[in-house]
Amino acid sequence: MSEFLEREVVKGYWLYDGIIRKGLIIKAINYDYWYELEKSEGLDMAGQEPELNEMGEMYMIEWTDHIHKNRESFAVGTLDLESTKLKAEDIVNQAIEWV
Repeated sequence: MSEFLEREVVKGYWLYDGIIRKGLIIKAINYDYWYELEKSEGLDMAGQEPELNEMGEMYMIEWTDHIHKNRESFAVGTLDLESTKLKAEDIVNQAIEWV
């Protein structure tokens, strides 16, 4: 793969500890994050293939500050946007306000 690309799909907000407004961005990436990470660490990837959806993407949850400026951490979601949204809500154990 010549170039790793990502695009914002949807943003959302949730309340940490019921008080502090936190943000997240779901991004579509054109590579399998875990596959590429293991490959970069020198693991033998023979017989393994990247896992991507029919559009050649997977979704990443990027946790941010409440104004989406500072990336705090991220987690890879799933191959389906709706499943990734549900995963994010499950992680924070509450509904997320999607914008």
